This record gives sequence, structure tokens and C-alpha cells, in this order.
Amino acid sequence: MSVLIKGMKMPENCIACPMQFGGWCYVSPPEIDERVAPTVDEAAEQGKPEWCPLVDLGKHGDLIDRDALELDADYDDGDYWACSAAQVYSAPTVIEAEDTP
Repeated sequence: MSVLIKGMKMPENCIACPMQFGGWCYVSPPEIDERVAPTVDEAAEQGKPEWCPLVDLGKHGDLIDRDALELDADYDDGDYWACSAAQVYSAPTVIEAEDTP
């Protein structure tokens, strides 16, 4: 399960991140049980840690639930799913398009 925070931009480092307070990350994986960095300067310089769960979606159109599409079983070989353009355009939107870069 995931959460999208509309309008949130990807922070450049932990210091700029609203998920951090006092050097502690509130979305870090359970195995990370330490401050994001020993000092504020180091946290600002390190950038985004490898373990950071935040993902930048970037600029995108509407994101849909592909499981809601009615697929043509005759063309489903596990790698390719056949459906009509009308099905794609009528699929429920999960996340609306982003207009900002």
C-alpha cells in the first residue's frame, strides 16, 4: 500500500524533507534505527539516502488502475496485454495528471 502527498516535491536531502524531524526520519525502514546523519551539514550534503522510500513520480498524465481493464485473454501471454484504446481512456483514474515539472 502506498500514499501520495499531492503537491509535495521530492526533497533534495533529509534536512529539506517534511518526513524528518530532529534528524529522525519518520518513514525510514525498520532496520534504519539512527539519525539520518550525524550532523545537519552532513545530512544536507549526503542528498537522498539509498534506503529512502520516497519516489519521484515526475511529470505524468493520469495514472490508471490497469487491473480494472478488461483484457483480451486470447492475447495475454504474460508480457503483453491486449485492450482497446477506449478501455484505457475509460479506466478509472487513480492519480490525476500533474501539470508541474
